[in-house]
Amino acid sequence: MVAGPYGKFYLYMKLIEAFLFSEVHERDLLLLKFKLSNGLIDEWIICENAYSHQGDYTGLIARNLIENDAAFEEYRNKIKYIEGNRQFDIIDKTKKQDNLAFKCENWQRELGYDYFMKNYDNEDCILIHDVDEMCDFTDKRRADEFFLKLKEIKHKGMMQVPRLRFWYDFDNKFEQLYGSVVCSKSFLLRNPRLTFSEMRRLYTSQPDSGWNNIIVFEYSSCYTFDALMRKMDTNPHTGVNRQAVERALRCNHRAIPLFDLEKKLKPTRKFFFEKVKLDETNSPQYVRDNLQNLRTNIVDENYQQNREREYPHFYTLKYKLIDANIDSFKKIRKKFLKKIRFLSRKLKVEKLIYGS
Repeated sequence: MVAGPYGKFYLYMKLIEAFLFSEVHERDLLLLKFKLSNGLIDEWIICENAYSHQGDYTGLIARNLIENDAAFEEYRNKIKYIEGNRQFDIIDKTKKQDNLAFKCENWQRELGYDYFMKNYDNEDCILIHDVDEMCDFTDKRRADEFFLKLKEIKHKGMMQVPRLRFWYDFDNKFEQLYGSVVCSKSFLLRNPRLTFSEMRRLYTSQPDSGWNNIIVFEYSSCYTFDALMRKMDTNPHTGVNRQAVERALRCNHRAIPLFDLEKKLKPTRKFFFEKVKLDETNSPQYVRDNLQNLRTNIVDENYQQNREREYPHFYTLKYKLIDANIDSFKKIRKKFLKKIRFLSRKLKVEKLIYGS
């Protein structure tokens, strides 16, 4: 049974969250996760490996960090540590080798699978997250909507919860919504080939329709510059060096290996971020109240001018038209393909009835 912070019980089931942990630089985001979701999460499963996704030895850090930091005291009795000690490929940091690095990440994520399946009932549910992805259950609207939807997944067994992503800083918004996966144990039993990693791969590109509120907030790479560089040396997105990170922060876009920049970077909302004013629709109250303390301030305040200087070709009429009409183009394309499929089916039916 999940006890609500507003004097009522939401469901006769337990809600678990499993996520990866890497190193000390994730400490503040881990604490923020606990603060925002504590009231309604029954247990956190922290999956940690003694080797980074790029093959470096890091040791096991989470348990010692949490047990010896007073800020985590009220959360300790709800944490389960699942620890591994396995080295995969040693990544060449001058190359893009995501396919090798993700073998380690996927293995690490599965550390929590058996524990959940052995220790929880069929109707209990699990959120499959990273440390920087967190539910805001301090907001009654979000908590109520989440658990109302959770009641409805009994037959389907899973749902994709809207997740809004901020990149590099807590008010630096990424426009595209993701989906956070939550599923029941019974869903996993019915689909034994679906690992936690597969669930994220298949079901996080977008949320289910019909949501009124953002439930999950992701604070991706919201670190100091040195911590961000450490992340780039250890995470599964490889080939990003200091120069690539500096350019990304200067122009406020995704960090892309410089050898891939010309081919990959596009002047769209998929790659570029914007500073925004936080309000109750796009952020937790705690983040707004503590924004000055949380800020990383690593994004260049003149990023708009820097973009125009470093990517002048994006500001030609051609690129402006593409950027302004990309959403409309996608809708037109979708409608066109739908019509083609309809006509194709119709022609096949007529051929069966009347012959060629």
